[in-house]
Amino acid sequence: MPEADYEYLIKNFGEEKILNRFVFIRDRAIDFLKRICIDHNIAFDDYFFVCDELIEEAVIDYFADLVRLKDFHNIEKAQPQKVAAYTSYWVFRRKPIQLKKPIEDDLLIRFPNIKFLNESFAYTLLINLVFDERKRTNDSNPKYGIFRDLIMYNFQYRQLNSQILELVIVALSTNPNKEFLSETDHPIMGD
Repeated sequence: MPEADYEYLIKNFGEEKILNRFVFIRDRAIDFLKRICIDHNIAFDDYFFVCDELIEEAVIDYFADLVRLKDFHNIEKAQPQKVAAYTSYWVFRRKPIQLKKPIEDDLLIRFPNIKFLNESFAYTLLINLVFDERKRTNDSNPKYGIFRDLIMYNFQYRQLNSQILELVIVALSTNPNKEFLSETDHPIMGD
């Protein structure tokens, strides 16, 4: 992609912010995959890689959306819920987690959702960008499990957009057991 096509993004956000977003998403994807590998006793390098080019596309799409959003609504900063929704949406759309080889039947039996790693990662990113997951008081609530299963089903089989994801975040914020992170609590908030 020619750099000149995206100079307006650098002008609006700065090269450092864009690069930091790329690194943040890439690091979270690698951490996510490492946890998956530990949980399912599989070797990271045998099965997965994180495609930098697809993360780059997701980051560019995110910032391009944000420029349009800010211009249209004449705002300086997007709300953290919007940042999380648009970030996770573009990760969901670009699917940067790639499989290196076909999955053997025994692994598919042990880990049937391996086909939906990008959707799981986008969901994890969405939740962790907005809520302080160090305070996981609600995860033991059976209703949270129902919510998690339903949102994952939607990530896997339904059409989603960033506006729907923002609505999900706002709906979750109505739960007194979940607290929003402040902009200072998270490294990429405050665009």
